[in-house]
Amino acid sequence: MRHLIALFAATLLVACSQGEVEVASPNPEGVEPVPTEADPIGTESGGAAKAASEIAWNHFGAEFTLTDSVKAADFIPHAASYADKEILLEGTVVDVCQKAGCWMVISDGTNTVRVTVKEHGFSVAKDGTGSWARIQGVVKQAAPDEATTEHLLSESNRPELAPETKGQDISIEATAVAFQIKS
Repeated sequence: MRHLIALFAATLLVACSQGEVEVASPNPEGVEPVPTEADPIGTESGGAAKAASEIAWNHFGAEFTLTDSVKAADFIPHAASYADKEILLEGTVVDVCQKAGCWMVISDGTNTVRVTVKEHGFSVAKDGTGSWARIQGVVKQAAPDEATTEHLLSESNRPELAPETKGQDISIEATAVAFQIKS
């Protein structure tokens, strides 16, 4: 297990040190609109409900293959029970890697979970903080080593929200991500 963690840390350090990773073009195909926590019924000013087809998404990575999602508030308290399972998670982005867009932190309003991009195969928008997001990926359970934690904190705008500093050993390795475009 230590070898696996060391390999992950080395891959993360090398990939992030190489700078930016190509960002996939926006592609909302296959992503259903999700109301944000700030606007729970998807209304615009004036109270008119926004039609599902009018909600725009920026899509990164592979296409989504899962349709049943779990909200961060339901996932985070029970994260260990999802270990090694593929999920579709929804939540608010509270931090994004400012060097390469290769990770983000999702919050349930109180707690957070780290999401990394699988094999640095794509990156997400560095200005995605505050976005409602959908993430498809595999839940991983492994405590990060000190060097990896320091590296992640060095790329963060909000290091106080880092789940690793709170002893969390659960993360998600994402294959697909979509940010709801802020209007």
